[in-house]
Amino acid sequence: LAGLRHEAAEHRRRALDEVAQLRAVEAIPHLLPWLDGERGAGERAAAVAALTALDAEAALPRMRALLADDSAEVRRTAAQGLAMWNDAESMPRVAAVLAEGIEQAGADQLVYLGLTGVVALAPAFERIVANGNQAARRRWGAAQALRVLGLPAGAKVVAAMVDGLAADASLRDRDRQELLVVGLHVLADLDAESHRERFELHAIADEQEVRDAALVGLARLGDAEAKAELRRRSPLQTIDFDVPDALRPRFEGARLRLSQVRGNTLREVIILLEKALGTPITLSAKVDPQVLCSRFQGNGYIEFIGLRPKAVAVLSVVNGAFFSGDTLVPGCLTDRIELVTPEEAGIKGLR
Repeated sequence: LAGLRHEAAEHRRRALDEVAQLRAVEAIPHLLPWLDGERGAGERAAAVAALTALDAEAALPRMRALLADDSAEVRRTAAQGLAMWNDAESMPRVAAVLAEGIEQAGADQLVYLGLTGVVALAPAFERIVANGNQAARRRWGAAQALRVLGLPAGAKVVAAMVDGLAADASLRDRDRQELLVVGLHVLADLDAESHRERFELHAIADEQEVRDAALVGLARLGDAEAKAELRRRSPLQTIDFDVPDALRPRFEGARLRLSQVRGNTLREVIILLEKALGTPITLSAKVDPQVLCSRFQGNGYIEFIGLRPKAVAVLSVVNGAFFSGDTLVPGCLTDRIELVTPEEAGIKGLR
């Protein structure tokens, strides 16, 4: 905490980063006054980010006021924090602030905006996807944004894009392939059942990436051959938490905040997930109980699960690079979720 009072801005920013990484919640009362306007925009934005990472609900009133700040960086950071909290009082203004940069946003920025979970941004993403005059990378980013937003209605415009790619002579072959791959993945995630014929058509494409994307859609529909082929070709990339269809709405509807995952131990996250799902989560007898002390680490987590991750997404990243413990694979049993070793799950090639 002494670093927060250092006279050098560089030292203060480093202390802010450490406070967030160490989840030093005792710093919250010291950081709240940083939002009141006397400090520079960079420090205020960094303080908002740190308070968001610390799950500091006490910061919400000040964050709401920052949506009208003169600094675009401060406005955007405050909007992201409020989006994580799903703050109903400020959501219309949050959406407006986040939309400020959409027209100039690159592909990665568009994906990040989707990861905020603000559904009011969906129409802007749909317009970009539907516009063949947009740069291919922006269409790719907007399609990914619709994918992470998770709204089934977004599948219609993506399907139209997929169907129109072959006839678009303005596209380079590589751009066409990348848009086709992302489009098939979006359809698999948002509304697989309505697009079975598209998956079957592209499952025999010449390009391996396109075939794999189509196989993901077929696997989502329960095609055993597609699942086996994907598992054989790329076990590291195709592990999915296999939730029965009847339970999937509950598992996808239950959400945590990113601040309840990143930096926390598996034990802490399991407690929150059990409460959100109403379902026990256990370890198999072959899993070392010490894994419960392992942490979900790294800023990159937002790139995988977003600001308001679904329970199914949180469970699916216990095999990821940002989880400090041994790889675990979740499975849905009749009365509980059980975390097992890759060997128990019949998966080879995992750390």
